[in-house]
Amino acid sequence: LGEMVAYLLVMSVGTMVAGLAWSSPEAFGAMLYYLIHSTLVCGGLFLLADLVSRGRGELADRLEAGPSPIGRGVLGALFFAGAIAVVGLPPLSGFIGKVALMQAVPAPVYWLLLLGGGLIALIGLSRAGSTLFWRATGDGEERSLDGPRLAATVALLATTPALAIWGEPVLEACLAVAGQWSQPGLYIDAVLGAGESAL
Repeated sequence: LGEMVAYLLVMSVGTMVAGLAWSSPEAFGAMLYYLIHSTLVCGGLFLLADLVSRGRGELADRLEAGPSPIGRGVLGALFFAGAIAVVGLPPLSGFIGKVALMQAVPAPVYWLLLLGGGLIALIGLSRAGSTLFWRATGDGEERSLDGPRLAATVALLATTPALAIWGEPVLEACLAVAGQWSQPGLYIDAVLGAGESAL
């Protein structure tokens, strides 16, 4: 599972680099929003993979049918939310980020790659979730989840509905940053002007 999340992170980086390569303020702003979303969600999925690994004994996070991980219900729900977010399905923040990127980058090939990559990720995550949480062959150890690790995982994955609920102001802030990025003269004038006045 951890390896799969690493590949999902690589896919997210490719999505952002392609948006950055378009070199427009709108694409840069959408890329910044997607960067925030991707960093938080993939971080949460890495922590989730660690919880699964700790709760399955020798199988760790390998995608093989085996005992249920400790706290299967809670971890399964977190995995479902994280999978929806990282793939880009509505109503979570990944969907908003991908729509913003598609609006900012009018390139059908990019759209095809973006949607095709999401479909492949959805299939892979569906199979992984089914193997880890649905087709478990027995009960795992009778232990409770590690509270601090679970809290950190929940906190990171809870950002995806928050970014969706407050998507408009966050996206506007990202676009404002992109507008400043597209006008480096403003920063140069501010710095050089401050230096001259100090002299």
